[in-house]
This record gives sequence, structure tokens and C-alpha cells, in this order.
Amino acid sequence: MRAVVRRVGARCAIGFEGETASGDVRALLRDFGVGAVLLRSRNVVAPEQVVELVRELQSVARDAGQERPLLVVAAPEDGASFGEPWTPWPPARALGRAGSEELARRLGVALAAELVACGVRMALTPVLDVDTTGREGPHADVELRPFRRACEAGVAAVMAANLLVRELDDEAPATLSSRIVGELLRKELGFAGLVVTADLGAPMLAKRWPPAESAEAAARAGCDLLCFEGDADAQVAGIEGLVRALESEQISFKEAEAAEGRMRDLKERYLLGYRDPDPRQARAVAGRGEHRALAEEIQAGGGRMLRA
Repeated sequence: MRAVVRRVGARCAIGFEGETASGDVRALLRDFGVGAVLLRSRNVVAPEQVVELVRELQSVARDAGQERPLLVVAAPEDGASFGEPWTPWPPARALGRAGSEELARRLGVALAAELVACGVRMALTPVLDVDTTGREGPHADVELRPFRRACEAGVAAVMAANLLVRELDDEAPATLSSRIVGELLRKELGFAGLVVTADLGAPMLAKRWPPAESAEAAARAGCDLLCFEGDADAQVAGIEGLVRALESEQISFKEAEAAEGRMRDLKERYLLGYRDPDPRQARAVAGRGEHRALAEEIQAGGGRMLRA
């Protein structure tokens, strides 16, 4: 039983309140083997504080016997940036309107540098959205094109949203839809990487799918990393619901092992040789001059494209 709990926990990510690891967070890392944590604006104040928080979380996980480092995920509410003193990046729409692959590459490098310096190895940032303002009628091919290109290029992870796309599935949101995750993303687009869920405890889901049910549905749909932003009770309910689904064979161990393997592969790819972050380095990289200049260049480029 304990082994199954920790296997399930390893593919779960939890959010929490506050700027330090609470007792609930520590218990989830220790007793359930939770493998990832989500950092939002409510959790961050300064680079040094984020470094201390990440070091604290990683220490708890190591002491609990976790074989691999935690995956620390940035999930800022306003897109790519936590705000000052980090670089205030412009909206993704500005980058899209600038129409420059070089600017996109440079932004990715700069954003990664600021996050990695704090111990963060993944950012849930919108990068494949298609601006459909002013469009009429179905444009499925246009909207799927960036996802198809990303899959062909070997993108490491894709996040499913808590959105109902009636043209694809008129019953379940994308996060819980086997038609969208299993058939469209996995089979049609050929995506073999990690599928990350949106918040499985979100109020829009909880009205119909409580955490235990949403966790099972997301796993059955083909999602790998299950995210829970709610309180500790909801997070525990989600993990325990997935454990019961495995034990009752509502989800096959083969499917679970495949998901666990994708999570393990991503950690080995991006956390190999992990070292705890240094607060001085994190402060030095945050809001670096060349990063701010790049943000202004992207904003200006997007503005010129719009006026043209």
C-alpha cells in the first residue's frame, strides 16, 4: 500500500499558501512522496527567499527518501514573470506579433536563466496560444498547428487546460478528456512527452468532479503530472482517489507505469546533477540589464507589428 501511495505521489504537484513550507506541505512530501511543487506569486517575494524555500522543500524530500529531486514549477498568475525584481516580461501576444523566432529563443534562454538560478526547472507559461481574435467559424487546423510543430520538434511537456472544447469533446474539459489527451495529443499529434494538468481542484471542476474523481479521470485520459492547487485535504483526497483507482484496476498498472516513466524521464533530463541554488547568483541574474532590454525590444517589436 505504501509503495503504491508513493508511486502515485511522485506524479503529483501541489500548490500551497505562504513563503515557507508549511506542516501540510512537509507531510505531503514525506508521507505521500509528492514529486513536484507549484510556486505562484503568493509564494515569492525575492530571489533569496525563493532560493531558501526551494532548498527547504528539496531538503524535506531528500530526508523523506525521495530518489530524485523535486520538480519545482513556476506558475505565475500573469504569464511568464513573478514581477519585480525579476524581469517583467511582456505578454506572449507581443512576442507573437513581433514574429521573430530569434526573439522567442532569446526570451526562453533569459527566462530560464532567472528561474534556474532560483532552483525552478519548469514554467507553466503560455507559449502555443493562437490569437483567434476576429476569426469566424472553426479553425481547428490553425489552432493545432503550433502544437503539431512542437510535437514534431520534441517538446518535453504540454499542459492541458480546464476548458471545454465542444468541437472535440462536449462532455469533459481537456484536462479530463481521453479524446483530447489520449486520441488527439498522443495518437494524432504523436506526443510522447509529459502531459501536465491544470488545477484538478479548481472550482469549475469541483462542482462536478471532486478531487478524487478528477484525479482518476485525468489519469485515465492520459495525463502524467497531476496538479492540485487546493488545500491539503483536497490534495490528499486526489492522491488517495488515484490510489484506489489503481488498486481497483480502474486504471491499469501498465498505464500508471508509463506515466511514471515519463515523469522519471523528464526529471532525469532536466534535474540530472541537481545542486541547490545559490542566493547570490539568484539575485545577480534576476532582472539583469540585458534581460530588461530584451523585454523592451519584444514589446516594441510587437507594437510595430500591430501598427503595420
